[in-house]
Formats: sequence, C-alpha cells, structure tokens
Amino acid sequence: MVQEGAGLHVSKISKSFGHVHVLKQLDLIVQKGEFLSIVGRSGCGKSTFLRLLAGLDESTTGEIMLGGKAIKGINPEVRVMFQESRLLPWLTVVENVEIGLSHSDNSKSKSEIRALATEMLEKVGLAGREDEWPHVLSGGQKQRVSLARALISKPKLLLLDEPLGALDAFTRLEMHQLILNLWKEHQFTAFLVTHDVGEAISLADRVLLLENGNIAMDLNVSIERPRERDNTQVTELEKKVLNRVMNF
Repeated sequence: MVQEGAGLHVSKISKSFGHVHVLKQLDLIVQKGEFLSIVGRSGCGKSTFLRLLAGLDESTTGEIMLGGKAIKGINPEVRVMFQESRLLPWLTVVENVEIGLSHSDNSKSKSEIRALATEMLEKVGLAGREDEWPHVLSGGQKQRVSLARALISKPKLLLLDEPLGALDAFTRLEMHQLILNLWKEHQFTAFLVTHDVGEAISLADRVLLLENGNIAMDLNVSIERPRERDNTQVTELEKKVLNRVMNF
C-alpha cells in the first residue's frame, strides 16, 4: 500500500543564533505529495530551514505542522538524505538500509526487515549488492543506498540536503530520474536544497528562493516532466530565478 505524503504548514518561523537572524517569520503551505526545491545564496538559511523541518533543531519562534501535527524533535515520518551518504563502514549495504527501519518499527521481525531492505535496494538499482561493504561502492552507489535507507520506512516527508552535489554530471542525471520515479511511486512530500537552479526547476513542482531570511520568490513550475535542461521553458524560468538572485 502506498503511503501518501503529508501536507505541511509553516507559520511565522524564525531562527536566530545569538544576534544573527537566519530565518525571519517564514510562512509556507505545502500540499501533500508536492515536490519543492529551495535555492539561494550560501548562508541564506536553506539548510537551517531543512533542519527545522527535520526536527533536528528548534525554531526561535513559530510552528511547523506536518499532517496537522506539530513537529517537535525527531519525527519518524520525516527522513533526511544528506550530501554525504553517511553509511556506517562496519555494516554491509543491506544492514545500512535496515537502520532506516529497525529503530522505527518494532512490529517487524528481522527477516521482514531484511526482505524490505532487499526490496528497496532493488528499487534503487543495487540488487545483488546487499552483502558488499560501503567502501567498494562508487559515490553514486553510496547515495543510492542512502536513498533506500531514507525511504524504507515510507516517510511522509523526505528532505534532500544537496544529496547530489558531489556527483559527476552523468551520475547526477541518473539520480534525478531515480528520485523522481520513487517520488511518483511513494507519493511522499519532498524538499530539495540545491545550489543548481536548473536542477531545482527540472525536479520540482515549486521553487522557493530564500533571501535575507525570507522567501523572496515562490515559483510554480507547471512544465510537463521529464524536463530537459535545454528546454526553452526550463531555461526561461532558470533565468528568471538567477536574475532575481543577482538583482538584475
């Protein structure tokens, strides 16, 4: 059974570190199953916002509601995929994926968890690699394992914090398609933080531009998928966002 994503309601969220105000009174409504990208200059608060959505940090003011419930601390319905795969080197590939479920679902036996982990590895294109060690995998393969680990618990919200930044161009394009395919299948709500505006537009339903702690642009992307980077509509939207970032 597909587990749909959850709607998100961000109300008056602020985050300060001492006298530094990183986020200022953010308001945002996200429909369940939407895919959003977040772009902006370095230091604009993208990763800070993602940490608040993940429950890894507390806001200074405001409230975040996921599916009508306030996010307070680590939420089992939210998973994060980071730029680094963060695989545990002393565990095999399949054991690394199992971590995503073993601490959140005590109702399943070890054999059931192993079967689910094996199934997820097949979905990310790593069937037959279950018993290998992380160090023998390429960067792209490690990120596939990380994605499988994030999705094994069928989260309602998946947060992607620049997970493709260190990959080569070809592997990055493969990961784009994989993420989109799994998003369509599992229907989770997704946020992608990226410095690549073209990537943001190619993947997302909406692109948010953070600037000076606020949402400076909320851009709807209604272009039919798949979206080629050289598509005229994609390049026009990319230029629109870049012009706003560069204040042209």
